Amino acid sequence: MRIGEVSHRSGVSVRMLRHYDALGLVSPQARTATGYRDYAERDLRRILHVEALRSLGMGLADVAEVLEDADPHDPSAVLDELIERTRSRIAAEQELLGRLEHTRSRAPERWVDVLRTVALLRAVRSDDPRERQQAALSPDSTLPASALVEAALAEDETNTAGAVRWALARAAAYDDAPLALLEEALGSASVQERRRAVGLLADLPALADRPGRDAMTLLVRALVDTDAEVRSRAARALASRIGGSTDGARVGSDRAEAAVVLRDELVRMIVDGDHDVEAAEGLAGLVAAGAATTSAVVDVLSQHMRDGDTSSAGRQRAVQALGELRGPRVREALSALTDDADPVVARIAAYVAGRLPPDGSEFAPRCR
Repeated sequence: MRIGEVSHRSGVSVRMLRHYDALGLVSPQARTATGYRDYAERDLRRILHVEALRSLGMGLADVAEVLEDADPHDPSAVLDELIERTRSRIAAEQELLGRLEHTRSRAPERWVDVLRTVALLRAVRSDDPRERQQAALSPDSTLPASALVEAALAEDETNTAGAVRWALARAAAYDDAPLALLEEALGSASVQERRRAVGLLADLPALADRPGRDAMTLLVRALVDTDAEVRSRAARALASRIGGSTDGARVGSDRAEAAVVLRDELVRMIVDGDHDVEAAEGLAGLVAAGAATTSAVVDVLSQHMRDGDTSSAGRQRAVQALGELRGPRVREALSALTDDADPVVARIAAYVAGRLPPDGSEFAPRCR
């Protein structure tokens, strides 16, 4: 076939076919008696192969490399490579978009402001932890809170992570963007990212009470995470906020189901020895704030005491947790446990019961 016929059949211009020949992509081996290119059927198939790869977004240099190595009968390897390259390109484009949005969110009035923000964004994503730390601690930092959230979620170096969190605490007081990003991070497939997200929610008081979406709401969602550490961090943060504020009434009435989940997670932590002292104080705080009743807490702890799967150490911690509560139900439960088959549990129950006020009245938990 002459080049004109190939162009007509393939839809590729004569000029582009000559370009393919010059690059060595499609070079017909045969020539006519007068020296014109003479394309065979295999050359036409190769042209169509080139066009297919180009339509998928590959440059000619990449096409040449793929044609050199690929199995012409198996497109899977080529498609896998194209998928990976496309993902990389999308990631790069998303990073660029993020930088542009971060810069625009600062409402820059001069080009010098844009350049300063771009420089800080580059520094906070640097491979050098010292540069990241300096960017976060810059006294005239124009970094938006959303950029700092992204940096905090990705930071592995302890000192730099502290600097980024400090900078984020300043920025979060004036910016709602962090909550949306942290909500997204809590749904991440990465356990490490979810742990960091719940840690940021716990450590940033500025995010505690925002209209519509607040840190309390997101921490409640984290209580059902598949990872025990994520649940534990969320439970401790919620218990601390509820016990030290008026949030308990809100959780107790409007979020009754969430309050039950929080109560049960704190009990689980006590039995498993996961920050058990803090969890026991958190339980008492829920009762004091009206988010849980003494009877309900005693019933759950007592159920674990009767559960054959609860370890001896777990039962001992459960008895000690009863000592953080007050009231007739607590005295009744402790009295029954003074005759427990486990002598250590019995001794702890007797000791804790002896420290209860004689009238058995309920009051706020003791301070340690």
